[in-house]
Amino acid sequence: MFNATVKLLRAGDWAGWAAQYAEDAVFQPPNGPAVRGRKDIRKWGDAFPPIEAFGFSNVQVSGEGNFAYGMSAYTLTLKGLPPDTGKQLVVFRRGTNGWQIVAVSFNSDLPLPAQTQ
Repeated sequence: MFNATVKLLRAGDWAGWAAQYAEDAVFQPPNGPAVRGRKDIRKWGDAFPPIEAFGFSNVQVSGEGNFAYGMSAYTLTLKGLPPDTGKQLVVFRRGTNGWQIVAVSFNSDLPLPAQTQ
């Protein structure tokens, strides 16, 4: 799924990206509330700024039975913004429709901007 995610996001295919998620999935982006359910995950993606570059590295997947988890680093460049790097944790569940994402949490490695007082 990591390779499929890269391909879908580079193409701006938010419908295809969201289809990888289970109906009851939880998506935990940085700096915002958790997004619950495939429908709302798709809405989140549709509102995301244009992506200029995206990729995963150091992908590791492990699991047993009908559950697996994956960890990776990511690089992300959004139009008009400096490049970002970060990490993610993804949980997968195998069901009647194959493997689906049930939870994702990711965050940036970049420091927060300096606060002015």
